[in-house]
Amino acid sequence: MNAIQTAGAELVVETGALAGMRFLLDRQLITIGRAGDNDIQLDDEMVSKNHCRIITQGDNFLIEDLASSNGTIVNGDQVNTHMLQNDDKLFLGQTTLTFRKAATTVPVAVAAAAPKSRKKSIWIAVGILGGLVLVAVGVVFLLFVVLQAKDDIKPNVSLKAPTVGQVLEMNMPIQGQKVQVPIALTGSDNKGLDRVEVYINNNVVQTLKAVKSRREVKTSGPEKTEDFTTSWETTSPGEYSIRLKAYDWKGNTDESAPVTFKIQHAAAVVAANLYCQQLDPMINEFVVGHNKFSSAYTKAGEGTMPYLDATQVFGEVGQQRRSLLDRLNRMTPPVQFAHAQQLFAAQIESAIKADDAAASWAGYMYGMQQNPYYYDPSYSAYAASSKEQVKSYSSETQGYGAQFQQEYNQLRQIQLGIPPGPNPNG
Repeated sequence: MNAIQTAGAELVVETGALAGMRFLLDRQLITIGRAGDNDIQLDDEMVSKNHCRIITQGDNFLIEDLASSNGTIVNGDQVNTHMLQNDDKLFLGQTTLTFRKAATTVPVAVAAAAPKSRKKSIWIAVGILGGLVLVAVGVVFLLFVVLQAKDDIKPNVSLKAPTVGQVLEMNMPIQGQKVQVPIALTGSDNKGLDRVEVYINNNVVQTLKAVKSRREVKTSGPEKTEDFTTSWETTSPGEYSIRLKAYDWKGNTDESAPVTFKIQHAAAVVAANLYCQQLDPMINEFVVGHNKFSSAYTKAGEGTMPYLDATQVFGEVGQQRRSLLDRLNRMTPPVQFAHAQQLFAAQIESAIKADDAAASWAGYMYGMQQNPYYYDPSYSAYAASSKEQVKSYSSETQGYGAQFQQEYNQLRQIQLGIPPGPNPNG
């Protein structure tokens, strides 16, 4: 007569080189992979050397991916950790396995019935032998399963950085600029640490796997301790909360108290950005006036705009530039922009001189046009002299403008974190 014995759980290989094989999950920790040091070795090129492991926690079986190349797939979904349920399908590379609880082992033969005269003594012997076997099994189970697997002590985790209320500054205020937040922490456990999760505003942003403090790593101290350093980056200033959650080899957890820290723009950067926000529209205002001046001067010289109209344009542009210069001189620039502002002011001053000279030129030309039969040689000379002044002051304006634009653009690039372009002079 045959009887079927039952065990805790098993993995049944459905496809792959080991199809038909059954692996009993009879230990606390079972590793699976292509390398020969695994508890279950799979001859599959798509399986990593150390692909995943199964941790037994009472009646629960937790599968955990070990950073495998092709991932651990359970029922079609890629998982990092997953609590296995009966008939779950595991897809590791090209190998398919089925998880089953209450696994069956091979049939065990039972001794045939003895003659009546010896039946009583045989049953006594069988009883004694069975009792001894049960005692031995109980001792082995106590030593190698219960005592070794028992671990109700939580791990410890503490945050070293950032500290409570710490303020981190962003050097650049533009959108998309990233700031690095250094993170330092210490984790420990009496038997073995597994991992630490980092939460920012209650969202997991990183999972740090233990290396030196794992259960299988030997240490001289009573506790397995490990320091972790990493960083987290963001593009947005504001207040943030960080906390940690540590897991030991048995699944016990510990959480650190949340710590709040703040990310803000540096005061000098904020001041420079506000200054540039004020100066940029003023630069555009100057460009508009310059274009208006150039158009009127060219048209008047070609005879397509009356000199009187041109005179009026030059006067209006000159008034706008005087107002612009007055507003600029009342601004206090950040130290790094002081010289650039001086260049811009010099550019405006030269442009105002060009406006006045152009108004004089157009006035003389209008006077000669209105009195064609009355020729005053001085008018022609004054007009020519004024035109030369327009040329000289315009050249001076362009020179200051080129210097200002070069210096201001370089400072703006530095302030915005934009990499400098190639130097045209080598």
